[in-house]
Amino acid sequence: DEIKKLERQVEELQKELENKKLDDFENIIAKITEKEKEIDEAEQNYRNSIKKIKEFEVKIEHCNETIRKIENLEICHVCEQKVDESHKHDITSRESRKYEELLEQVKNYKDEELKLEKIRLQLKKELDSLMKEQNHFNILKLKFENLNEKINGKDEKSNLKEKIKKDIGSLNAKK
Repeated sequence: DEIKKLERQVEELQKELENKKLDDFENIIAKITEKEKEIDEAEQNYRNSIKKIKEFEVKIEHCNETIRKIENLEICHVCEQKVDESHKHDITSRESRKYEELLEQVKNYKDEELKLEKIRLQLKKELDSLMKEQNHFNILKLKFENLNEKINGKDEKSNLKEKIKKDIGSLNAKK
């Protein structure tokens, strides 16, 4: 009958909810919040790294442009004197050193960018896992509420059944 069916469902839900604490749900929410903060921080660092790379690339282009201009310069635009080869060589050497340093910095930031991308992906996987866990807890919470409703329904039906039995017994006793 329906009461036995409810009792079976209550037992099944109790077994499923065994050792599950709804307090753990709050812990998961806190972990999700923390993971989202970590992701935001990693993404900020990633954007900063890309920004730095772009800045260095602009400086590299400036170095290259300075070297090209000085190599073709015969007369100084400011003092209108002839630019000698040693002066050109000094400026070219200085800009070449700057260029090499900037290339090294770009390489370092690109390495950093790759590391940060891996970190971002890992954090997102961890967040996805926590979200799945949260969804699982939401399902358990609904099942727990459902269990309580079924227990209350079972108790109401049992009480009604007992009342009907008593009423039938009273009616039979009056006959």
